[in-house]
Amino acid sequence: MKLLSRSVVLASVFAITSCQNSVQPDQSIAVGSYTLDSVSGDGPATGSLVLIPGGYADRRVRYRQGDGSLSPEYVTIGTFHVTDAQGLEIALRENGNSAYVFKPTATLAGGILSLGYPGPADGWIVEMYKRQ
Repeated sequence: MKLLSRSVVLASVFAITSCQNSVQPDQSIAVGSYTLDSVSGDGPATGSLVLIPGGYADRRVRYRQGDGSLSPEYVTIGTFHVTDAQGLEIALRENGNSAYVFKPTATLAGGILSLGYPGPADGWIVEMYKRQ
């Protein structure tokens, strides 16, 4: 009888754990619209980032120009993939078709998505986007 009850318990544990996907994080946790909240370094002045079901990403930013006006909108389109509870891989191309792939470091925690990348001269730029 003990063997039967242990078998039932083991079978139940196996059934429950086999239904969980511990290898592939839930991509939907990152899906949504984000607005640029703050930036360090010479990053953009305004911006938005949209992560769409299916792993698609759309980033639109404008930079402050020397005369104080805003640049035309700079659009990058690409993909995203949730790697773990807070990590993302993002790959973007200008207008979705340039040869250069922009791959910033990306994390998502508490509704804040941060992108980090080297600055054009020195230092590190971090863009903080707030979920809408």
